[in-house]
Amino acid sequence: MRPRRCWRGAGLVLALVALAACAAPAPVVVGCPALKSWSRDEQQQLKRALAALPAGSILRPAIFDYARMRDEARACRPPPKRASPWRFLS
Repeated sequence: MRPRRCWRGAGLVLALVALAACAAPAPVVVGCPALKSWSRDEQQQLKRALAALPAGSILRPAIFDYARMRDEARACRPPPKRASPWRFLS
C-alpha cells in the first residue's frame, strides 16, 4: 500500500509543477522617478557653471548623463491629458 501513496504524492507534485509552469509571470512594475523642478534662474546658473568647467572635467559627461536620465524619466510618464473641445457635449 505504501508504494501507491508514494506514486499518488509524486503525481500530485508533478501536477502542481505543471500548473505552475503554465501560470503567467508576475508583472514587472516600474515606477517613474520624481523629477526636481529647476527655476529659470537656477537653470541659467547651471548653464554658466557648466560653461565654466575645464575642457577635460569629469563633471561634464556626468552632467550629460544626468540630463539623459531625466529625459528617460520624462518619457516614462504618460502625457498630460488635454481637455476635449467637445467636453460641453458630455
